[in-house]
Amino acid sequence: MKRHSVFARQADLHVILHRPMSTRANPHASVNRMIVDGFWSALMLKPMSALIGIIYLVVLVRAASTESYAVYVAAWAIIEIATLVSNAGSLPAAYRYVNRTSGSAYSPAGPVFPILALRAITLICTVPIIFVILQFQDGSPSLAALLAVFPIFAAIIFAEGMARMTDVMLESCLAQRRVQFSQMLRISFKLIPLLYFSSKSEITVQQIFIAEAIGVGIGLLTSAGSLGSLYWKKERPNGKKEEFQAIMRYALPAYLTQFANVFYSIDAFKIVLSKLSDPFVLATFGFAHSISGIVQRYMPVNMLSGFMRPLFIHSVHANDDLASLNTCNNLWTKLNMVTVCIALTVFCYNGNWIISIIEENYVDSVVVILVFLVSFLVSSLRLCLANFCLSIEYPRPPLFAEIACIPSLLFIVPISMAFGALGAAFVVLLNEFIWLSVCLLSLKKAVGVRLAIDWLGLLKIGAIVFCVCSSAFILVFGNFASIVASIIALIAFAGGIWLTSAFREDERVAMLALVSRRGSSQA
Repeated sequence: MKRHSVFARQADLHVILHRPMSTRANPHASVNRMIVDGFWSALMLKPMSALIGIIYLVVLVRAASTESYAVYVAAWAIIEIATLVSNAGSLPAAYRYVNRTSGSAYSPAGPVFPILALRAITLICTVPIIFVILQFQDGSPSLAALLAVFPIFAAIIFAEGMARMTDVMLESCLAQRRVQFSQMLRISFKLIPLLYFSSKSEITVQQIFIAEAIGVGIGLLTSAGSLGSLYWKKERPNGKKEEFQAIMRYALPAYLTQFANVFYSIDAFKIVLSKLSDPFVLATFGFAHSISGIVQRYMPVNMLSGFMRPLFIHSVHANDDLASLNTCNNLWTKLNMVTVCIALTVFCYNGNWIISIIEENYVDSVVVILVFLVSFLVSSLRLCLANFCLSIEYPRPPLFAEIACIPSLLFIVPISMAFGALGAAFVVLLNEFIWLSVCLLSLKKAVGVRLAIDWLGLLKIGAIVFCVCSSAFILVFGNFASIVASIIALIAFAGGIWLTSAFREDERVAMLALVSRRGSSQA
Protein backbone atom coordinates (compact mmCIF):
# COMPACT_ATOMS: atom_id res chain seq x y z
CA MET A 1 0.00 0.00 0.00
CA LYS A 2 1.54 3.30 -1.06
CA ARG A 3 1.75 6.05 1.51
CA HIS A 4 0.41 8.83 -0.71
CA SER A 5 -3.15 10.03 -0.33
CA VAL A 6 -5.40 7.02 -0.92
CA PHE A 7 -8.43 9.28 -0.90
CA ALA A 8 -7.71 10.21 -4.50
CA ARG A 9 -8.74 6.68 -5.45
CA GLN A 10 -12.12 5.11 -6.13
CA ALA A 11 -12.37 3.91 -2.49
CA ASP A 12 -12.48 7.50 -1.32
CA LEU A 13 -14.46 8.01 1.90
CA HIS A 14 -14.67 11.72 1.10
CA VAL A 15 -16.47 10.86 -2.12
CA ILE A 16 -18.69 8.34 -0.30
CA LEU A 17 -19.81 10.99 2.17
CA HIS A 18 -20.32 13.71 -0.45
CA ARG A 19 -22.29 11.89 -3.11
CA PRO A 20 -25.49 13.63 -4.28
CA MET A 21 -28.38 13.13 -1.89
CA SER A 22 -30.72 11.45 -4.34
CA THR A 23 -31.54 7.88 -3.41
CA ARG A 24 -32.95 7.06 -6.84
CA ALA A 25 -29.90 8.26 -8.68
CA ASN A 26 -27.53 6.86 -6.11
CA PRO A 27 -28.39 3.83 -3.94
CA HIS A 28 -25.67 4.79 -1.45
CA ALA A 29 -27.08 8.25 -0.73
CA SER A 30 -29.35 7.22 2.13
CA VAL A 31 -26.48 5.27 3.68
CA ASN A 32 -24.20 8.31 3.43
CA ARG A 33 -26.81 10.51 5.07
CA MET A 34 -27.42 8.00 7.87
CA ILE A 35 -23.70 7.53 8.53
CA VAL A 36 -23.22 11.24 9.11
CA ASP A 37 -26.46 11.53 11.07
CA GLY A 38 -25.43 8.55 13.22
CA PHE A 39 -22.12 10.24 13.94
CA TRP A 40 -23.79 13.38 15.23
CA SER A 41 -26.46 11.50 17.17
CA ALA A 42 -23.82 9.49 19.02
CA LEU A 43 -21.66 12.56 19.52
CA MET A 44 -24.47 14.48 21.18
CA LEU A 45 -26.39 11.82 23.11
CA LYS A 46 -23.64 9.47 24.28
CA PRO A 47 -21.83 12.11 26.40
CA MET A 48 -25.13 12.78 28.15
CA SER A 49 -25.41 9.09 29.04
CA ALA A 50 -21.79 9.08 30.19
CA LEU A 51 -22.41 12.11 32.43
CA ILE A 52 -25.40 10.41 34.05
CA GLY A 53 -23.25 7.30 34.45
CA ILE A 54 -20.59 9.31 36.29
CA ILE A 55 -23.23 10.71 38.65
CA TYR A 56 -24.55 7.17 39.22
CA LEU A 57 -21.07 5.91 40.08
CA VAL A 58 -20.40 8.79 42.48
CA VAL A 59 -23.72 8.26 44.29
CA LEU A 60 -23.11 4.52 44.48
CA VAL A 61 -19.58 4.61 45.91
CA ARG A 62 -20.57 7.27 48.43
CA ALA A 63 -23.79 5.64 49.61
CA ALA A 64 -22.71 1.98 49.64
CA SER A 65 -20.29 0.29 52.00
CA THR A 66 -17.08 -1.22 50.64
CA GLU A 67 -18.58 -4.71 51.01
CA SER A 68 -21.78 -3.77 49.15
CA TYR A 69 -19.83 -2.11 46.36
CA ALA A 70 -17.63 -5.22 46.07
CA VAL A 71 -20.81 -7.30 45.59
CA TYR A 72 -21.91 -4.89 42.85
CA VAL A 73 -18.54 -5.17 41.10
CA ALA A 74 -18.60 -8.97 41.26
CA ALA A 75 -22.22 -9.09 40.06
CA TRP A 76 -21.55 -7.02 36.96
CA ALA A 77 -18.48 -9.10 36.21
CA ILE A 78 -20.75 -12.16 36.15
CA ILE A 79 -23.32 -10.35 34.02
CA GLU A 80 -20.69 -9.30 31.46
CA ILE A 81 -19.30 -12.83 31.25
CA ALA A 82 -22.73 -14.48 31.17
CA THR A 83 -24.08 -12.25 28.38
CA LEU A 84 -20.94 -12.86 26.32
CA VAL A 85 -20.56 -16.61 26.83
CA SER A 86 -24.25 -17.33 26.37
CA ASN A 87 -24.64 -15.63 22.98
CA ALA A 88 -23.66 -18.83 21.06
CA GLY A 89 -22.70 -16.85 17.96
CA SER A 90 -25.84 -14.69 17.89
CA LEU A 91 -23.95 -11.45 18.58
CA PRO A 92 -21.38 -11.87 15.76
CA ALA A 93 -24.20 -12.90 13.40
CA ALA A 94 -26.18 -9.78 14.30
CA TYR A 95 -23.08 -7.58 13.94
CA ARG A 96 -22.34 -8.79 10.43
CA TYR A 97 -25.57 -10.02 8.84
CA VAL A 98 -28.41 -7.90 10.22
CA ASN A 99 -28.56 -4.68 8.23
CA ARG A 100 -30.87 -2.14 6.64
CA THR A 101 -33.16 -3.14 3.80
CA SER A 102 -32.52 -1.77 0.34
CA GLY A 103 -34.94 1.05 -0.37
CA SER A 104 -35.73 1.80 3.27
CA ALA A 105 -33.69 4.00 5.56
CA TYR A 106 -33.62 2.06 8.79
CA SER A 107 -35.63 -1.15 8.46
CA PRO A 108 -33.84 -4.33 9.60
CA ALA A 109 -33.13 -7.14 7.17
CA GLY A 110 -31.50 -10.50 7.68
CA PRO A 111 -32.19 -13.28 10.21
CA VAL A 112 -33.71 -10.97 12.82
CA PHE A 113 -36.21 -13.31 14.50
CA PRO A 114 -34.00 -16.45 14.50
CA ILE A 115 -31.19 -14.49 16.17
CA LEU A 116 -33.53 -12.96 18.77
CA ALA A 117 -35.04 -16.37 19.55
CA LEU A 118 -31.60 -17.95 19.88
CA ARG A 119 -30.51 -15.14 22.19
CA ALA A 120 -33.56 -15.50 24.45
CA ILE A 121 -33.16 -19.29 24.71
CA THR A 122 -29.47 -19.11 25.57
CA LEU A 123 -30.06 -16.46 28.25
CA ILE A 124 -32.85 -18.51 29.84
CA CYS A 125 -30.59 -21.57 29.92
CA THR A 126 -27.74 -19.55 31.45
CA VAL A 127 -29.62 -18.41 34.57
CA PRO A 128 -29.91 -21.84 36.30
CA ILE A 129 -26.27 -22.58 35.51
CA ILE A 130 -25.22 -19.40 37.31
CA PHE A 131 -27.46 -20.31 40.25
CA VAL A 132 -25.79 -23.71 40.60
CA ILE A 133 -22.32 -22.17 40.41
CA LEU A 134 -23.13 -19.62 43.11
CA GLN A 135 -24.18 -22.43 45.46
CA PHE A 136 -20.52 -23.42 45.76
CA GLN A 137 -19.11 -19.94 46.43
CA ASP A 138 -19.25 -19.89 50.24
CA GLY A 139 -15.58 -18.90 50.28
CA SER A 140 -16.37 -15.62 48.52
CA PRO A 141 -18.63 -13.27 50.50
CA SER A 142 -19.18 -11.06 47.43
CA LEU A 143 -20.45 -13.96 45.29
CA ALA A 144 -22.37 -15.70 48.08
CA ALA A 145 -24.31 -12.48 48.76
CA LEU A 146 -25.81 -12.70 45.27
CA LEU A 147 -27.93 -15.70 46.28
CA ALA A 148 -30.02 -13.47 48.55
CA VAL A 149 -31.03 -11.30 45.58
CA PHE A 150 -30.86 -13.97 42.86
CA PRO A 151 -34.39 -13.49 41.38
CA ILE A 152 -33.63 -9.81 40.73
CA PHE A 153 -30.11 -10.72 39.56
CA ALA A 154 -31.51 -13.28 37.09
CA ALA A 155 -33.96 -10.72 35.67
CA ILE A 156 -31.09 -8.26 35.16
CA ILE A 157 -29.04 -10.89 33.28
CA PHE A 158 -31.91 -11.67 30.88
CA ALA A 159 -32.95 -8.06 30.32
CA GLU A 160 -29.37 -6.86 29.83
CA GLY A 161 -28.61 -9.60 27.30
CA MET A 162 -31.74 -8.94 25.24
CA ALA A 163 -31.31 -5.15 25.44
CA ARG A 164 -27.77 -5.41 24.06
CA MET A 165 -28.97 -7.63 21.21
CA THR A 166 -31.73 -5.25 20.17
CA ASP A 167 -29.30 -2.33 20.40
CA VAL A 168 -26.87 -4.15 18.09
CA MET A 169 -29.63 -4.72 15.54
CA LEU A 170 -30.68 -1.06 15.66
CA GLU A 171 -27.04 -0.01 15.20
CA SER A 172 -26.73 -2.34 12.21
CA CYS A 173 -29.70 -0.54 10.68
CA LEU A 174 -27.92 2.78 11.32
CA ALA A 175 -30.65 3.87 13.76
CA GLN A 176 -28.07 5.34 16.10
CA ARG A 177 -30.40 7.96 17.53
CA ARG A 178 -32.81 5.32 18.81
CA VAL A 179 -29.96 3.35 20.39
CA GLN A 180 -28.56 6.33 22.23
CA PHE A 181 -31.99 7.37 23.49
CA SER A 182 -32.62 3.86 24.83
CA GLN A 183 -29.26 3.76 26.60
CA MET A 184 -29.79 7.19 28.12
CA LEU A 185 -33.16 6.07 29.52
CA ARG A 186 -31.53 2.92 30.89
CA ILE A 187 -28.90 4.75 32.95
CA SER A 188 -31.35 7.53 33.97
CA PHE A 189 -33.86 5.11 35.45
CA LYS A 190 -31.07 3.42 37.38
CA LEU A 191 -30.07 6.73 38.91
CA ILE A 192 -33.53 7.88 40.01
CA PRO A 193 -34.30 4.99 42.44
CA LEU A 194 -30.68 4.97 43.62
CA LEU A 195 -30.97 8.64 44.61
CA TYR A 196 -34.20 7.85 46.45
CA PHE A 197 -32.65 4.96 48.41
CA SER A 198 -29.47 6.88 49.22
CA SER A 199 -31.44 9.83 50.58
CA LYS A 200 -32.76 7.69 53.45
CA SER A 201 -29.72 5.73 54.66
CA GLU A 202 -26.77 3.65 53.52
CA ILE A 203 -28.01 1.64 50.56
CA THR A 204 -28.15 -2.14 50.71
CA VAL A 205 -27.24 -4.73 48.08
CA GLN A 206 -30.93 -5.41 47.44
CA GLN A 207 -31.66 -1.72 46.82
CA ILE A 208 -28.75 -1.50 44.38
CA PHE A 209 -30.12 -4.42 42.38
CA ILE A 210 -33.66 -3.05 42.41
CA ALA A 211 -32.36 0.18 40.88
CA GLU A 212 -30.37 -1.81 38.29
CA ALA A 213 -33.39 -3.95 37.38
CA ILE A 214 -35.63 -0.91 36.86
CA GLY A 215 -33.12 0.78 34.57
CA VAL A 216 -32.26 -2.30 32.52
CA GLY A 217 -35.93 -3.28 32.16
CA ILE A 218 -36.93 0.14 30.83
CA GLY A 219 -33.95 0.06 28.47
CA LEU A 220 -35.06 -3.30 27.06
CA LEU A 221 -38.66 -2.17 26.55
CA THR A 222 -37.52 0.97 24.76
CA SER A 223 -35.02 -0.70 22.41
CA ALA A 224 -37.33 -3.66 21.68
CA GLY A 225 -40.18 -1.28 20.90
CA SER A 226 -37.94 0.72 18.54
CA LEU A 227 -36.79 -2.42 16.74
CA GLY A 228 -40.35 -3.72 16.42
CA SER A 229 -41.69 -0.43 15.05
CA LEU A 230 -39.00 -0.42 12.39
CA TYR A 231 -39.41 -4.05 11.43
CA TRP A 232 -43.17 -4.10 10.94
CA LYS A 233 -43.19 -1.07 8.66
CA LYS A 234 -40.24 -2.21 6.59
CA GLU A 235 -40.02 -2.78 2.86
CA ARG A 236 -39.03 -6.36 2.13
CA PRO A 237 -35.36 -6.65 1.15
CA ASN A 238 -34.52 -7.23 -2.49
CA GLY A 239 -30.99 -8.47 -1.89
CA LYS A 240 -29.88 -12.08 -1.57
CA LYS A 241 -30.34 -13.93 1.69
CA GLU A 242 -27.25 -15.18 3.43
CA GLU A 243 -27.07 -18.96 3.73
CA PHE A 244 -27.03 -20.37 7.26
CA GLN A 245 -23.72 -22.12 6.57
CA ALA A 246 -22.16 -18.85 5.41
CA ILE A 247 -23.32 -17.05 8.54
CA MET A 248 -22.01 -19.77 10.85
CA ARG A 249 -18.71 -19.91 8.98
CA TYR A 250 -18.01 -16.44 10.31
CA ALA A 251 -20.15 -16.33 13.46
CA LEU A 252 -18.80 -19.46 15.17
CA PRO A 253 -15.08 -18.52 15.03
CA ALA A 254 -16.03 -15.00 16.08
CA TYR A 255 -17.98 -16.46 19.02
CA LEU A 256 -15.00 -18.60 19.99
CA THR A 257 -12.98 -15.37 20.04
CA GLN A 258 -15.47 -13.81 22.45
CA PHE A 259 -15.50 -16.99 24.53
CA ALA A 260 -11.70 -17.07 24.77
CA ASN A 261 -11.70 -13.44 25.88
CA VAL A 262 -13.74 -14.39 28.95
CA PHE A 263 -10.86 -16.34 30.48
CA TYR A 264 -8.55 -13.35 30.82
CA SER A 265 -10.98 -10.41 30.72
CA ILE A 266 -11.14 -7.81 33.45
CA ASP A 267 -14.44 -9.34 34.53
CA ALA A 268 -12.72 -12.71 35.02
CA PHE A 269 -10.03 -10.94 37.02
CA LYS A 270 -12.72 -9.37 39.22
CA ILE A 271 -14.30 -12.75 39.95
CA VAL A 272 -10.92 -14.29 40.82
CA LEU A 273 -10.10 -11.32 43.05
CA SER A 274 -13.50 -11.57 44.74
CA LYS A 275 -12.74 -15.18 45.68
CA LEU A 276 -9.06 -15.00 46.61
CA SER A 277 -8.28 -11.40 47.54
CA ASP A 278 -9.29 -8.89 50.17
CA PRO A 279 -12.59 -7.07 49.39
CA PHE A 280 -10.71 -3.76 49.47
CA VAL A 281 -8.40 -4.93 46.65
CA LEU A 282 -11.44 -5.90 44.58
CA ALA A 283 -13.20 -2.61 45.37
CA THR A 284 -10.09 -0.58 44.48
CA PHE A 285 -9.54 -2.50 41.24
CA GLY A 286 -13.24 -2.16 40.33
CA PHE A 287 -13.32 1.53 41.19
CA ALA A 288 -10.16 2.29 39.16
CA HIS A 289 -11.54 0.37 36.20
CA SER A 290 -14.89 2.18 36.46
CA ILE A 291 -13.24 5.62 36.49
CA SER A 292 -10.86 4.81 33.64
CA GLY A 293 -13.73 3.04 31.88
CA ILE A 294 -15.46 6.41 31.56
CA VAL A 295 -12.53 7.49 29.39
CA GLN A 296 -12.75 4.22 27.49
CA ARG A 297 -16.41 4.90 26.69
CA TYR A 298 -15.40 8.31 25.30
CA MET A 299 -12.88 6.71 22.94
CA PRO A 300 -14.31 7.18 19.42
CA VAL A 301 -14.19 3.46 18.68
CA ASN A 302 -16.53 2.85 21.65
CA MET A 303 -18.42 6.11 21.77
CA LEU A 304 -19.27 5.86 18.07
CA SER A 305 -19.26 2.06 17.79
CA GLY A 306 -22.73 1.90 16.28
CA PHE A 307 -21.66 4.42 13.66
CA MET A 308 -18.17 3.06 13.11
CA ARG A 309 -18.90 -0.64 12.57
CA PRO A 310 -21.41 -0.07 9.72
CA LEU A 311 -18.97 2.45 8.22
CA PHE A 312 -16.19 -0.16 8.14
CA ILE A 313 -18.51 -2.73 6.57
CA HIS A 314 -19.87 -0.21 4.06
CA SER A 315 -16.30 0.65 3.05
CA VAL A 316 -15.79 -2.98 2.04
CA HIS A 317 -19.13 -3.32 0.25
CA ALA A 318 -18.67 -0.05 -1.68
CA ASN A 319 -15.64 -1.31 -3.59
CA ASP A 320 -13.24 -4.20 -4.03
CA ASP A 321 -10.32 -2.24 -2.61
CA LEU A 322 -9.24 -1.94 1.05
CA ALA A 323 -7.88 1.59 0.73
CA SER A 324 -10.78 3.33 2.47
CA LEU A 325 -10.91 0.61 5.12
CA ASN A 326 -7.23 1.12 5.95
CA THR A 327 -7.78 4.86 6.11
CA CYS A 328 -10.72 4.37 8.47
CA ASN A 329 -8.57 2.07 10.62
CA ASN A 330 -5.70 4.57 10.89
CA LEU A 331 -7.98 7.56 11.47
CA TRP A 332 -9.99 5.95 14.25
CA THR A 333 -6.88 4.54 15.92
CA LYS A 334 -5.33 8.00 16.11
CA LEU A 335 -8.53 9.63 17.33
CA ASN A 336 -8.75 7.00 20.07
CA MET A 337 -5.15 7.63 21.08
CA VAL A 338 -5.71 11.40 21.22
CA THR A 339 -8.75 10.92 23.46
CA VAL A 340 -6.85 8.68 25.89
CA CYS A 341 -3.81 10.97 25.81
CA ILE A 342 -5.93 13.94 26.90
CA ALA A 343 -7.28 11.95 29.85
CA LEU A 344 -3.80 10.65 30.69
CA THR A 345 -2.44 14.20 30.76
CA VAL A 346 -5.26 15.45 33.01
CA PHE A 347 -4.81 12.58 35.47
CA CYS A 348 -1.04 13.06 35.60
CA TYR A 349 -1.57 16.58 36.95
CA ASN A 350 -4.90 16.33 38.77
CA GLY A 351 -5.46 12.65 39.60
CA ASN A 352 -5.37 12.99 43.40
CA TRP A 353 -7.68 16.00 43.33
CA ILE A 354 -10.21 14.30 41.02
CA ILE A 355 -10.39 11.10 43.07
CA SER A 356 -10.57 12.97 46.39
CA ILE A 357 -13.70 14.73 45.12
CA ILE A 358 -15.35 11.43 44.20
CA GLU A 359 -14.36 9.31 47.20
CA GLU A 360 -11.31 9.77 49.46
CA ASN A 361 -11.24 6.07 50.38
CA TYR A 362 -9.95 5.28 46.88
CA VAL A 363 -7.39 8.07 46.53
CA ASP A 364 -4.60 5.46 46.29
CA SER A 365 -6.15 4.19 43.05
CA VAL A 366 -4.73 7.08 40.97
CA VAL A 367 -1.67 5.08 39.85
CA VAL A 368 -3.91 2.11 39.01
CA ILE A 369 -6.07 4.41 36.85
CA LEU A 370 -2.95 5.68 35.04
CA VAL A 371 -1.94 2.08 34.23
CA PHE A 372 -5.44 1.41 32.87
CA LEU A 373 -5.21 4.54 30.69
CA VAL A 374 -1.85 3.43 29.27
CA SER A 375 -3.42 0.05 28.44
CA PHE A 376 -6.18 1.93 26.58
CA LEU A 377 -3.51 3.51 24.37
CA VAL A 378 -2.56 0.02 23.20
CA SER A 379 -6.17 -1.11 22.94
CA SER A 380 -6.82 1.85 20.59
CA LEU A 381 -5.26 -0.15 17.79
CA ARG A 382 -6.63 -3.42 19.10
CA LEU A 383 -10.27 -2.31 18.92
CA CYS A 384 -9.86 -0.94 15.40
CA LEU A 385 -8.16 -4.13 14.25
CA ALA A 386 -11.11 -6.11 15.57
CA ASN A 387 -13.45 -3.99 13.42
CA PHE A 388 -11.11 -4.44 10.47
CA CYS A 389 -11.29 -8.23 10.79
CA LEU A 390 -15.07 -8.07 11.25
CA SER A 391 -15.44 -6.07 8.04
CA ILE A 392 -13.43 -8.48 5.89
CA GLU A 393 -15.02 -11.54 7.58
CA TYR A 394 -11.64 -12.81 8.76
CA PRO A 395 -12.10 -13.96 12.39
CA ARG A 396 -8.93 -16.00 12.92
CA PRO A 397 -6.39 -13.29 13.92
CA PRO A 398 -8.49 -12.05 16.87
CA LEU A 399 -9.16 -15.66 17.88
CA PHE A 400 -5.43 -16.51 17.93
CA ALA A 401 -4.76 -13.33 19.91
CA GLU A 402 -7.41 -14.14 22.51
CA ILE A 403 -6.05 -17.66 23.02
CA ALA A 404 -2.53 -16.29 23.52
CA CYS A 405 -3.78 -14.08 26.38
CA ILE A 406 -5.57 -16.79 28.36
CA PRO A 407 -2.53 -17.91 30.44
CA SER A 408 -2.45 -14.49 32.12
CA LEU A 409 -5.32 -15.65 34.36
CA LEU A 410 -2.80 -17.89 36.15
CA PHE A 411 -0.72 -14.87 37.19
CA ILE A 412 -3.47 -12.54 38.39
CA VAL A 413 -3.72 -14.07 41.88
CA PRO A 414 -0.02 -14.13 42.89
CA ILE A 415 0.61 -10.71 41.33
CA SER A 416 -2.42 -9.12 43.01
CA MET A 417 -1.43 -10.66 46.34
CA ALA A 418 2.04 -9.17 46.00
CA PHE A 419 1.16 -5.78 44.51
CA GLY A 420 -2.60 -5.42 45.07
CA ALA A 421 -4.82 -3.72 42.49
CA LEU A 422 -1.78 -2.13 40.81
CA GLY A 423 -0.32 -5.53 39.98
CA ALA A 424 -3.63 -6.67 38.50
CA ALA A 425 -3.73 -3.54 36.35
CA PHE A 426 -0.24 -4.29 35.00
CA VAL A 427 -1.46 -7.76 33.96
CA VAL A 428 -4.20 -6.03 31.95
CA LEU A 429 -1.58 -3.84 30.26
CA LEU A 430 0.56 -6.86 29.42
CA ASN A 431 -2.43 -8.60 27.86
CA GLU A 432 -3.03 -5.67 25.52
CA PHE A 433 0.53 -5.95 24.18
CA ILE A 434 0.23 -9.72 23.75
CA TRP A 435 -3.11 -9.46 21.92
CA LEU A 436 -1.87 -6.75 19.58
CA SER A 437 1.37 -8.59 18.73
CA VAL A 438 -0.32 -11.91 17.95
CA CYS A 439 -3.12 -10.33 15.89
CA LEU A 440 -0.70 -8.25 13.80
CA LEU A 441 1.52 -11.27 13.19
CA SER A 442 -1.47 -13.34 12.08
CA LEU A 443 -2.72 -10.59 9.76
CA LYS A 444 0.76 -10.21 8.28
CA LYS A 445 0.79 -13.90 7.35
CA ALA A 446 -2.73 -13.82 5.93
CA VAL A 447 -2.95 -14.10 2.17
CA GLY A 448 -4.83 -11.30 0.45
CA VAL A 449 -5.19 -9.05 3.51
CA ARG A 450 -3.50 -5.69 2.86
CA LEU A 451 -3.29 -3.97 6.21
CA ALA A 452 -1.48 -0.62 6.10
CA ILE A 453 -0.97 0.92 9.54
CA ASP A 454 0.58 4.37 9.83
CA TRP A 455 3.13 3.43 12.48
CA LEU A 456 4.97 6.74 12.12
CA GLY A 457 1.86 8.73 12.95
CA LEU A 458 1.09 6.54 15.97
CA LEU A 459 4.68 6.91 17.17
CA LYS A 460 4.43 10.71 16.91
CA ILE A 461 1.32 10.77 19.10
CA GLY A 462 2.90 8.42 21.63
CA ALA A 463 6.12 10.44 21.80
CA ILE A 464 4.24 13.73 22.26
CA VAL A 465 2.13 12.45 25.16
CA PHE A 466 5.21 10.92 26.80
CA CYS A 467 7.00 14.27 26.71
CA VAL A 468 3.95 16.15 27.96
CA CYS A 469 3.18 13.77 30.83
CA SER A 470 6.82 13.39 31.89
CA SER A 471 6.98 17.19 32.17
CA ALA A 472 4.35 17.10 34.90
CA PHE A 473 6.93 17.05 37.69
CA ILE A 474 8.85 20.02 36.25
CA LEU A 475 5.72 22.16 35.92
CA VAL A 476 4.41 21.28 39.38
CA PHE A 477 7.78 21.89 41.04
CA GLY A 478 7.87 25.24 39.22
CA ASN A 479 4.95 26.32 41.44
CA PHE A 480 2.34 26.13 38.71
CA ALA A 481 -1.13 25.41 39.99
CA SER A 482 -2.22 21.92 39.00
CA ILE A 483 -5.09 23.13 36.81
CA VAL A 484 -2.82 25.68 35.11
CA ALA A 485 -0.23 22.99 34.45
CA SER A 486 -2.93 20.81 32.86
CA ILE A 487 -3.98 23.60 30.51
CA ILE A 488 -0.38 24.25 29.49
CA ALA A 489 0.20 20.54 28.92
CA LEU A 490 -2.93 20.15 26.78
CA ILE A 491 -1.97 23.18 24.67
CA ALA A 492 1.50 21.68 24.22
CA PHE A 493 -0.05 18.34 23.24
CA ALA A 494 -2.33 19.96 20.62
CA GLY A 495 0.59 21.99 19.27
CA GLY A 496 2.75 18.89 19.00
CA ILE A 497 0.04 17.04 17.05
CA TRP A 498 -0.23 19.97 14.62
CA LEU A 499 3.51 20.60 14.19
CA THR A 500 4.40 16.93 13.60
CA SER A 501 1.49 16.30 11.19
CA ALA A 502 0.53 13.18 13.13
CA PHE A 503 -2.66 12.99 11.02
CA ARG A 504 -1.97 12.43 7.33
CA GLU A 505 -3.63 14.44 4.58
CA ASP A 506 -6.13 11.72 3.67
CA GLU A 507 -7.14 11.37 7.31
CA ARG A 508 -7.65 15.13 7.69
CA VAL A 509 -9.79 15.14 4.55
CA ALA A 510 -11.88 12.26 5.97
CA MET A 511 -12.48 14.14 9.23
CA LEU A 512 -13.55 17.27 7.35
CA ALA A 513 -15.87 15.17 5.19
CA LEU A 514 -17.46 13.68 8.27
CA VAL A 515 -18.17 16.89 10.17
CA SER A 516 -18.82 19.25 7.25
CA ARG A 517 -22.50 18.38 6.99
CA ARG A 518 -24.92 16.62 9.19
CA GLY A 519 -27.42 14.91 6.94
CA SER A 520 -31.16 15.05 7.31
CA SER A 521 -32.41 11.52 7.87
CA GLN A 522 -34.96 11.05 10.61
CA ALA A 523 -34.94 8.07 12.96
